[in-house]
Amino acid sequence: MGTGIVDLPDDYERRLERLDFGFEKVQLSALEVYDLVLSKLTRNSPKDREDVKFIAQQQKLSYAVAYDRFVKEMKPWVARADWHEGTLQKVWKEYFPRP
Repeated sequence: MGTGIVDLPDDYERRLERLDFGFEKVQLSALEVYDLVLSKLTRNSPKDREDVKFIAQQQKLSYAVAYDRFVKEMKPWVARADWHEGTLQKVWKEYFPRP
């Protein structure tokens, strides 16, 4: 879902993870980890790449899951989709632990 500020996979809202801090009238949610990683793809700044490296390694993320979600939930609508797919395949793939 392109918002103009950040590009997120379709259906990210369904995967939001509720954070429970015990507030009665405030609900806080966080992006599911693969959605968080993919939210950094279109900007792809040095800081974004470092974040992805750290998150992918710490959480032992699967490149296949991230790539599949990109193809199904971002590629159909994101601007410069082929460029971003190339970034995933040629650069970001190395950030994920080997299976």
